[in-house]
Amino acid sequence: MIQESLDRISKLISPEDVFIATNVYLVEAIRESLPSVPSHNIIPEPAKLNTAPCLALATAYICARFPEEDVSIAVITADHNIAPVDRFLECVDSAMRCSEAEERLVIIGILPNKPETGFGYIETEHPFQKDLSVEICPVKRFCEKPNTELAKEFLESGRHYWNSGMFFWRSSVFIKEMRKNCSAIADSVDSFRKIFFGKTEVAYNILPTEVSDVYNKLPSISIDYALMEKSNNVSVCKAIFD
Repeated sequence: MIQESLDRISKLISPEDVFIATNVYLVEAIRESLPSVPSHNIIPEPAKLNTAPCLALATAYICARFPEEDVSIAVITADHNIAPVDRFLECVDSAMRCSEAEERLVIIGILPNKPETGFGYIETEHPFQKDLSVEICPVKRFCEKPNTELAKEFLESGRHYWNSGMFFWRSSVFIKEMRKNCSAIADSVDSFRKIFFGKTEVAYNILPTEVSDVYNKLPSISIDYALMEKSNNVSVCKAIFD
């Protein structure tokens, strides 16, 4: 599935610009599986601390690699079955353009087809159109995983979408919004960036101790709780793919 994820996105983003954050035990296996991705673009997480610390680490690493740029970042998960690819890429392209032009955090929302209780939901002010055109609008609120009755209400409302876990932002906007909503994570980005400056061409199997020392002090918190659900600067892009 990680190979499929790389193949999907490679029509829009070259393998040289793909970065993979992963468990230290999977670093070598991923390098062997994805030889087109530079070995120094595989980032071993120092500990299992959920997605906010992980994305802070990856963002800092990318910022250190491109210190003169306000990099646009697409957070694409590696465990999704997605089709058709051209519609997926249309969504990604639109989400990235929105995040760049409007300086917003953007998330892809998936129209639910059943009252699923295992996913988080995103609520919008008004329903999206039911055609295959890409639409993006501000998020009204994020909703926790609902019980069955509430999930049925969400399904019928037409204004609730499954949280895909795919995010898009400029690095500067990510840091600014994180500073407003979770200062510990924002501070770590600054620390990591300084540590990694001039050292991102190294193929790390284990990150330096000074990185681990900062990382292990961070709260174990998801990017949803740390940032997305708190920020008032989030838009949702309607998924037009399966």
